[in-house]
Amino acid sequence: MNFLIEMFESSRRWVLFVAVLLLAVFLFNFTILQKDWGGGLSIMFVGIFSNLLPAYYLIRYTIAVKSANNSRNPNEELEDACLYQAFYFRAIGIFYAIIFVFLTLGIVRFISLIIANKLL
Repeated sequence: MNFLIEMFESSRRWVLFVAVLLLAVFLFNFTILQKDWGGGLSIMFVGIFSNLLPAYYLIRYTIAVKSANNSRNPNEELEDACLYQAFYFRAIGIFYAIIFVFLTLGIVRFISLIIANKLL
């Protein structure tokens, strides 16, 4: 069990680093891009689901791992860490599935416009 806690603890620093990067990207998207281009809700949606929500789950993961490292009975904290890790991957998966659907619709629309222009 100590080996498992050590592995979680060694990954905790990198996970926290990635979470901070995601928060920085969210702040960049929210402030600079909205100010310059007036992105409105589209930038809010992309920022929340691609950066803010995964960063939240990663930060909760690091908190759970840190409390597991300091606990006498770390099973519950490690379960919480694994749960937050699963939430992170679920959020990323849903976001990329949505992006894939919009990308596919855009490609289909582009191909249909090309075909329509050649037929005229």
